[in-house]
Amino acid sequence: MGYQSTNYIHQTIYPFSGTSPTWFGIKYRVYYNKNWVITGEGLISPPSGNENFGSPHLEGTFNGILYHEINDQLSWQVQMGISEFSDPESSGGQHYESFNPDFLISYTFKEKINAYLELFGQTKTSSKQSFGLIGGAGLIYLFNSKTTFDIEFYQHIKGKLLGFEHFIGAGMTRLF
Repeated sequence: MGYQSTNYIHQTIYPFSGTSPTWFGIKYRVYYNKNWVITGEGLISPPSGNENFGSPHLEGTFNGILYHEINDQLSWQVQMGISEFSDPESSGGQHYESFNPDFLISYTFKEKINAYLELFGQTKTSSKQSFGLIGGAGLIYLFNSKTTFDIEFYQHIKGKLLGFEHFIGAGMTRLF
């Protein structure tokens, strides 16, 4: 079970700031062995966030995830998702559906440091716009068996996905 709280967004172009929707989710491991994991994930977001970055409607996503560990250091993951989103209220609040492919390759440098490269796309990025693609990289540090810290860098490749040209983020994940 997961929870992604509302994020505060601050940028140098209009709209300058606001909050994103809140998401709740559940992930179920369908199959696993030494080198393969297959999971399903469902996410739901009630109307939340502000008029510039939030959603005035209920949103949802279902993802199928296939993970393969090639060796102790190298792995890849493919995720295919379908989503029902809505534009923020300031953009009309219209619903739209999207198919969301994601490919990630990961390399473990040391026992506690992991690097990854990712390509993520959406067939529709708003009710008025079509395909968008971003690429990125990140580092994840395993602080202890239940806590990670991460930093990520993403670059716009095509379309208006997530509304940015460049993105730098940092975060923490805690397993309860």
